[in-house]
Amino acid sequence: MDAWYPKVADTLLVPSGNDGFHLFIILNDPISIDCYPGLSCILVCVCSIPGNGVFYDNTCTLEAGSHSFIKHRSYIAYRHTRIETDRALQARVADGVFKLRASCADPPFSEIKDGLNTTSHTKNAFKNLLI
Repeated sequence: MDAWYPKVADTLLVPSGNDGFHLFIILNDPISIDCYPGLSCILVCVCSIPGNGVFYDNTCTLEAGSHSFIKHRSYIAYRHTRIETDRALQARVADGVFKLRASCADPPFSEIKDGLNTTSHTKNAFKNLLI
């Protein structure tokens, strides 16, 4: 079997402390990003919408079933956006730390990607990258 290589709309389960795993969506094919080594991808995090009136970023919400992993109404937690190199992603998948899941369909992929630049919760370093 060929080694996996990250690409736009791929999804990964990434360990998340005591919570188990969170689904991350890759927003771009690997590219050169200033101040980062090699080729990199931008990843956004999917979280379940909290109950009891707890605040969450409602820029991009996802319904249960919008991806095979999403079982509850969820949202993109843009404040947890991260950059990972292609090599780091490959290594974490190869060693089983990150788990591949089905690609993100469009919709909602376009809305997720657009939200990166529209929400106030994205760190400035991630805004307006050419992805």
